[in-house]
Amino acid sequence: MARSKKPLTGLARRIQKIVDDNRILKKDFAQSIGVQPNYIYQIMAGNRTVISEPLAKLIETLYDCPPGWVLHGKGKAAKRVDADARKE
Repeated sequence: MARSKKPLTGLARRIQKIVDDNRILKKDFAQSIGVQPNYIYQIMAGNRTVISEPLAKLIETLYDCPPGWVLHGKGKAAKRVDADARKE
């Protein structure tokens, strides 16, 4: 019997939105914020449900996502930023 994927919630859903909106791989997202890909995979699996405020602020700088939204889902979500535009 195939295991069904459980829906993403909380932090995992917000990280997935950033990854999807920026059309990047999770491993590339991890590298861009200076963490190991396994850290992101743990978030996505629901094994980590919080990140530090400094990490949320770095995500804001790189991906234009308010730290309150990244940390707690408060406020508006990220504006889409093309990966190519960030490299310029």
